[in-house]
Order: sequence, then C-alpha cells, then structure tokens
Amino acid sequence: MSEGTKSFEDESYSFGIFSKQPTIIKNKCIIKKPMVRTGHVLFELCTADGVQKETVSRKDNTCYLQAKKLEWGDIFQC
Repeated sequence: MSEGTKSFEDESYSFGIFSKQPTIIKNKCIIKKPMVRTGHVLFELCTADGVQKETVSRKDNTCYLQAKKLEWGDIFQC
C-alpha cells in the first residue's frame, strides 16, 4: 500500500527494447521531460553516441518555437 498523500499518484516510466543484433540510431529521442525556461529549453536525448544534453535558445527562433511543443518520447529534430 502506498503512503502517498493523494488518492492517486502519477508515475513516470520508460521502457527499453533490446536486441542481439547491432542497431543504428538515426534520430535523437527525448528521454526526460524537457525543462522549459525563460529564453531556452533544456533536453536530455538518447543519441547514437549515448545520452546527451541539448539546449535550444530563443535566439534560434524557428527551432525554439518547435522545441517548446516537444514532450518526453518525441523525436528531437532541431
């Protein structure tokens, strides 16, 4: 039994897919809820080179407007 203070709890989760065959990761996937701050958005991404952090600044207007709409699990394309 949970000792939470609310009658419900929102649990975040993730899952992995494993293979014995080598795979090629072509896209950057958001693996953590993006942190939207004043003037920039911070991302934690799964890439072919491992986990990387990426910052999108308001100075890059088109990418920034798209980045504000991205969520956990989306593909990062900026």
